[in-house]
Amino acid sequence: MEKVNNFKKTFAKSLTNLMNWEDKLPIPDNVIQHTDDWAKHDFYIVHSNLGTRGGEYFVFGGKLYENNDGVNLLDYTGEITFGDYLACDEGDDFELMFKATFLKGEVKEIILAKNERRDSEERKKLARRYMDIAEKEIARRKSFFFKYLYRPWRAIVLGVSFIIMMILGLIGMLVRGLARILTPW
Repeated sequence: MEKVNNFKKTFAKSLTNLMNWEDKLPIPDNVIQHTDDWAKHDFYIVHSNLGTRGGEYFVFGGKLYENNDGVNLLDYTGEITFGDYLACDEGDDFELMFKATFLKGEVKEIILAKNERRDSEERKKLARRYMDIAEKEIARRKSFFFKYLYRPWRAIVLGVSFIIMMILGLIGMLVRGLARILTPW
């Protein structure tokens, strides 16, 4: 679970915002067993008017904080929808979605908006398929043909085509310059 949270933090810096809810969440009993500490779990923010991408937010003591360049208490009024897909090694997976309402940075209401149980076999089958593809690609790149025949051939072809493109570009510039000289009006 630690590797997943580290990946989420790296991923979130570029594409999405993360929410860490250190107060009690309305999590159903059948889902509570899937992580030891929900206060350390990072959820994706699905919808909000917070504005920035790649931000980290957390709720502590019923107040909303931003943790980007230091910890700042936010004066936010509106709704934030956040959730996650919990992939479980044993049993089914779960998709959780929460809706929190804030008034001037204070939590007014938090509800469980979505609690869907998903079959983990489909995810595991897809993961095995991607692992097989990745292993084949790694084996292909380690092969004698790829290392000693294909890569040098590719470098030669790309190098020659780059030189040809430069020469054609230079000829095009010369033709345009000559056309300007010959037709000044």
